[in-house]
Amino acid sequence: MDNVIIVENGKPMTTSLEVAKYFDKEHGHILRAIDDIINKGLANIGETLKEKAMAYFELSEYINEQNHQTYRMYKMNQKGFTLLAGGFTDKKFMEYKVMFVEQFDDMQKQLEQVELSDQQTNLITVEAHKMQVENERLKELRLAMNQADKLERNDLSERLLEKEVETLVGHQVKHAVSIDYNSPFHLTASNIAERFGIPATRVGSVAKLLGMDEGVDRIKVDERWLYTERAVSKMRARLEA
Repeated sequence: MDNVIIVENGKPMTTSLEVAKYFDKEHGHILRAIDDIINKGLANIGETLKEKAMAYFELSEYINEQNHQTYRMYKMNQKGFTLLAGGFTDKKFMEYKVMFVEQFDDMQKQLEQVELSDQQTNLITVEAHKMQVENERLKELRLAMNQADKLERNDLSERLLEKEVETLVGHQVKHAVSIDYNSPFHLTASNIAERFGIPATRVGSVAKLLGMDEGVDRIKVDERWLYTERAVSKMRARLEA
């Protein structure tokens, strides 16, 4: 049996031509029946309901294959078909009523599956984009931190680095306490690492290995160790041994 359902604007629809064909009626008879529903049957049901019910039907046109003339027809959704077919009381029409309703339901399910698939695809695309953006930000952050380890730190460069990190991670970071360069404790691990050409992380390991006294060779300020020149001399002796 042919498919009597078409899709218009993402909605399953049928036409007055299909109804006339399967219910063995003149197309003009079907048109008049729909005209009566719109102009008479919906006249006394209230404006709100009438507006909704009229949306069940859409006036359209078709071209007759024999004379190539243009004639009017109606497109209708399942609710419109139900209103129209309700007047077909002959028992022989029941098979076609069920057939139309079943095809409406099948088409609606297919459309819902396609919509769900599209939503899932869009969700995956959005998540993939988020991951790509996050990965790029992490790459930039690692690059910034690697570059920062090679720089001689001062108050300005520390603040600029913090601003760069804040921009990359998307939130404010805790500001490091400014270094007092008049204090004997004014060398960071990065400063010392640059002198010896070693990773900044190794400076702390060497200091710990040498048992450097806190308050004498180094102090901890805001989760960061600051060292004296005396500490550097001790490390040099160890690293160059």
